[in-house]
Amino acid sequence: MLAHYPYTIAATLVIIALFLVFGARVGAGRGKHKVNAPACEGPDEWNRHFRIHQNTMEQMVQFLPLMWILAAMGHDMWAGALGALFIFGRLLYASAYARDPEKRGPGMILTFLASAIALIAIVVGWVMSVM
Repeated sequence: MLAHYPYTIAATLVIIALFLVFGARVGAGRGKHKVNAPACEGPDEWNRHFRIHQNTMEQMVQFLPLMWILAAMGHDMWAGALGALFIFGRLLYASAYARDPEKRGPGMILTFLASAIALIAIVVGWVMSVM
């Protein structure tokens, strides 16, 4: 069964690895900036890494199910391609946000597009299948 979804599996693994890296940056920053748990605010540098991690989690919650539904509908390659778009968007977002939060727009747009395209494709496919 897993052999049917190689692109979706690859994208999922990279997305989760990216999330773990972002989380590790938050953890390392807690020590560096002395932001003890459960505090969720600290110096600007730490706050930016915290928001990168949190925003990525918020986006994963909607994107991962959409990507897997699209793959289950028989579109593993397209799901994987949207996963790659999501990953690129997250990397662009994180890189920009870490330097200047005002520059996060392009990465956020790409992340949003990955979810929006997946949702539209699923709805169109579902409507066509019931007609």
